[in-house]
Parts: sequence; C-alpha cells; structure tokens
Amino acid sequence: AGAGEPLPADRCPVTMVPLEVTHTALVNEAVLARINTPTPTPFRALIAELLLFFRETYREVFFFEHPPLHDPCAVAMVIAPSLFDTTFLRVDIETKSDLGAGQTVCDIWGQSGKPANVSVARRMDVEIFWN
Repeated sequence: AGAGEPLPADRCPVTMVPLEVTHTALVNEAVLARINTPTPTPFRALIAELLLFFRETYREVFFFEHPPLHDPCAVAMVIAPSLFDTTFLRVDIETKSDLGAGQTVCDIWGQSGKPANVSVARRMDVEIFWN
C-alpha cells in the first residue's frame, strides 16, 4: 500500500502496539533493582544504562517519572501475544494534514464505516512482561 492507501489486512496481517500501551512498560526502581544486583555483571550494567538512556528526556519533556520502553513491547507482541489484549480496528495513516501528517488514526468507535484492518493492542500485562 502506498501513502494514504488502506493497509492490506487481507494480504498482510498488521498488529500495532501504540504508545498508550508502551507507555505502561516503565523502567521503574523495582525493574532496575532486578537488573542492578549487588555485583552486576558488565552485561547487566550495560542493560541498565541502555534502559535509562532517555530518562532525563522523559522527565523534562514528557513529565514521566520513569522512562517507558517501546521496541521491546513490539518484540513481546511477536514472542508472547498472550500478554496483550487486542481489538481489530480500522487504522489509517493521515497523509493530507499539515498538522497531523503521519499520524496513525484508529477508528475506535467504528464511525468511519470502513472495514477493520489492524489488530491494535489496547492493554499489556506489564507484570508478566517484566518477569
């Protein structure tokens, strides 16, 4: 599909894990404590550093106390889809607006009358994700 064309759900199933879901996988103190053991290995220290790379940006710009993860949530969807509650929705990409070009638009209420084309994660079991 080209820009502005519908996603071809019948030929290529698409699943989306939106920010509303990834913003629930927060790298909080409990998560860090499990990684930073009293004698962390170099690998554990590197993982902790990578997880905290954007911490100050999230605090200063987005007012998040703890930084969220994004890509690992998408990977989790592939590895363990049972962690997620999903809904099949109509999703389009805005291509004509100066203000919202590239924005993903989900028809949550089914008002467009267009057929659903994307499985959208609505919730993630964050506790199991971290375990």
